Amino acid sequence: MGGDGGSIPRRDDLVKPKKKQEVAEREAANMALWKHCALTQDPLRQPVVSCMMGRLYNKESVINKLLSKTGGDGFSDHIKKLRDVKELRLSSTSSSDNLEPQSFYCPVTGLEMSGIYPFVYLWSCGCVFSKKALTEVSSNLCMLCATSFSPDDIILINPQTKEEIETAKLRLTNFQSTSKTRKRSSANRISEQVDLIDESNIPAKKADIQDKTVESKKKLETSSEHEKAMTEQQLQPETPCTSRSIQEDPNLSSAYKSLFNTCEQAKRQPKSHWVTFNPLYFR
Repeated sequence: MGGDGGSIPRRDDLVKPKKKQEVAEREAANMALWKHCALTQDPLRQPVVSCMMGRLYNKESVINKLLSKTGGDGFSDHIKKLRDVKELRLSSTSSSDNLEPQSFYCPVTGLEMSGIYPFVYLWSCGCVFSKKALTEVSSNLCMLCATSFSPDDIILINPQTKEEIETAKLRLTNFQSTSKTRKRSSANRISEQVDLIDESNIPAKKADIQDKTVESKKKLETSSEHEKAMTEQQLQPETPCTSRSIQEDPNLSSAYKSLFNTCEQAKRQPKSHWVTFNPLYFR
């Protein structure tokens, strides 16, 4: 309109300028941050993990990085073990079979996780939802799995502003110091428990050793006494009382000796013995 004398058009109304490239650059940056692994730039596929800085990684890429033990790239040096990342519970709108990046959304509000809206996740359980859903529900329980969480467990995904990045770095520093303190305390606790166990077992071990030594000494003494008695019995000469012949025993009377057929009188009699058969009679 214009040019009819009723209105004076401006240059902005007649000349349409070219679109700025900021929008395209922002969309490309969001695509790289929200749909690609921050470590290898591969398309994000479940399982997806995130660090304390809020960056998104494929779990397979993190495992390969830890197994390779290559030099640090300055971007993921804070990831030294799997405990430094958290596996996320994401709600996907597409399957992970195709090669395209998966699209994720908030299960509470239905907003797409594409960088337009801020998203957060809980370090205590790994559930992901939009920041809008978190602010609308004032509770210390996760709205998806009912896990309790503290304000320190809320991690902003892909922080953009300088203030958000500084907050993420401070959180990472606190997490590393806390983990080191926890590791030292657990190591000290384990060493104290081991020392207590060893000290409690020392008297029992000493008593067991003493009992075993006493028993072994008793066994040796009894065995030596038994062997000594056996040797003395073997070396002792036979006494007249232990003689096999009854006729040679001086303590027995002649009447008692005559009852047996080994006496001289029984050998000279013409008839056999009245109790048993006398083989000497037939000689």
